[in-house]
Amino acid sequence: MPDKDLLSIDLSTFLIDEHLIQEISGNIVTQFEFMPVFKIGNTVTIALSDPDNLPLIDSIQEQIGYSVETVLAKKEDIKVAIRRYYGFMGSIDALVSEEETDFDVTTKEKLENAVLDDKIEDEGPIIELVNLLINQAIISHASDIHIEPSEKEVLVRTRVDGTLHKLRTFPKKYLPPIVSRIKVMANMDIAESRLPQDGNIRVSHENVFYELRVSSLPTIHGENIVIRILGRQEVLLEMKELGFLGKDLENCYRLIGNTQGMILVTGPTGSGKTTTLYAALNHINDVKHNIITLEDPVEYKLPLIRQVQVQNKSGLTFARGLRSILRQDPDIIMVGEIRDLETAELAARASLTGHLVFSTLHTNDAPSTVIRLLDMGIPNYVISSSVTGVFAQRLVRCICKKCIQPYEPDPSILDFLKLPKEDTYYKGSGCKSCFNSGYKGRVGIYEILVMNSNLVNAISNNVTSSQLREIAIENGMTSMLDDGLKKIKMSLTTPEEVFKACQFLAT
Repeated sequence: MPDKDLLSIDLSTFLIDEHLIQEISGNIVTQFEFMPVFKIGNTVTIALSDPDNLPLIDSIQEQIGYSVETVLAKKEDIKVAIRRYYGFMGSIDALVSEEETDFDVTTKEKLENAVLDDKIEDEGPIIELVNLLINQAIISHASDIHIEPSEKEVLVRTRVDGTLHKLRTFPKKYLPPIVSRIKVMANMDIAESRLPQDGNIRVSHENVFYELRVSSLPTIHGENIVIRILGRQEVLLEMKELGFLGKDLENCYRLIGNTQGMILVTGPTGSGKTTTLYAALNHINDVKHNIITLEDPVEYKLPLIRQVQVQNKSGLTFARGLRSILRQDPDIIMVGEIRDLETAELAARASLTGHLVFSTLHTNDAPSTVIRLLDMGIPNYVISSSVTGVFAQRLVRCICKKCIQPYEPDPSILDFLKLPKEDTYYKGSGCKSCFNSGYKGRVGIYEILVMNSNLVNAISNNVTSSQLREIAIENGMTSMLDDGLKKIKMSLTTPEEVFKACQFLAT
């Protein structure tokens, strides 16, 4: 039994010294099942599940070349910490150190032969490397993996909470076999490297399935690969969990509770439009409604809902699919995106004939959505009759609650946001929980335009987007900027995040 007076630590919240991680080999840590915590002089403090095991401690001291002091930690916590800090980096370092291995030829040939035989040996080093890339990205809650070739090396980055982070670089010779392995997994043409390709991979991590969308793009230094990670079994959020507040939440529920009309969710790529649509559908999903969706791609499988995957190559476009859906007696229709006039006309017509229609558009704010539909060729009387509401949104990063602290923001940002400099503002200092970024998770900032008689009259008079915005705000619309300011005051996010999301308003 360990000494009752021995110091015990919680590795799930303790910030490990990154320099120490680089100094002590992952192979040693894995072999002896300990976790280095910090170093003072020539003494390293390590976490062990059995700190009374003196022969084990002697072996560790001999291997790492330092004196050792111990703290107590749970065995499972040690394994999780090793996987988090060493699972990826240590294994990659071991592979990179094998300079004599000619991956460009032997591994690529093995992968090409595996395509024919439909068999791949799991112990192959490049196969292990790709698996580690994917697993590490999932563990980090990344949305994308970027594999980017340059003249002499390959850079791997992951996008976490909307921001790209460098994972590591490795020699250029690893690029061809890595690309080949990913193409094998995604059912892409392994021999074609001159044209862009797209593919899909389905993987499982800790009993959760993920859909990976793979895109390859030829560049002057080799094929650039981007892998989008979509969780297939993630819990669908409620509208209130997405960040809708007070009156905006009431308007959301009122709009999605209608039996007909068109609700548009707008914003740039990566602003959470699909998540909002799924949350809305999940709220009204029951056996009394026939709900059909038309998506590209189908990101989450929903019970009771018929979900259709767009297949442009085979001719199943949004417009053609929407025509067929209307013959399936739907009550509620979700069209993934309005990309052209034909789809817009069909969606508007469906909303006017007793259907509740959800869709998305790429516009900066809610009022400009109306102008976008006019530019596409939809008559203003059709817009005012069919569109019942518009949700415009952006995502901002949330302050990490484990390292939140007061700070002084940039005065110019406070001036732009018209915030008082004497108030107290908060940010994250950076910790293990948030990967030293100071942020963990994201929340939406919104503006919801609810159609009423004043807005209908304005649309009929062909007003500009800025004029329409003024009328909408006069009629009770909360702007995205104001919604962001509320979330700053709630210490959910920082002024810098709201500034980045809303600075387009100044242009």
